[in-house]
Amino acid sequence: MSEPTTGLHIVGGGPQNDYLNQVTSTVTGLPVLAGPVEATAIGNVVVQAIRAGRFKSLAEARQHVAKNSSLKKFVPCPSPVWAKTAERYAAIEARYLN
Repeated sequence: MSEPTTGLHIVGGGPQNDYLNQVTSTVTGLPVLAGPVEATAIGNVVVQAIRAGRFKSLAEARQHVAKNSSLKKFVPCPSPVWAKTAERYAAIEARYLN
């Protein structure tokens, strides 16, 4: 049995769209961390740095990246409009999944 999801982390180009990140948080009811934008490049450099001996482990490299990255946090902002939209979506989805 898997543990429940307690939040989302959006990386790459997505963090540049605050509206998308806020809507994702509100619709899922989960907090969203956005960033870093250059996650692919950072991952590439981290792998090379581990291989070159700059970091002793992946865990150490991850700590370094976390300490030196700026992330934006988005929290759910529920509203009656979003609740109604979710109900409409669920009704549409039910027609096609049943």
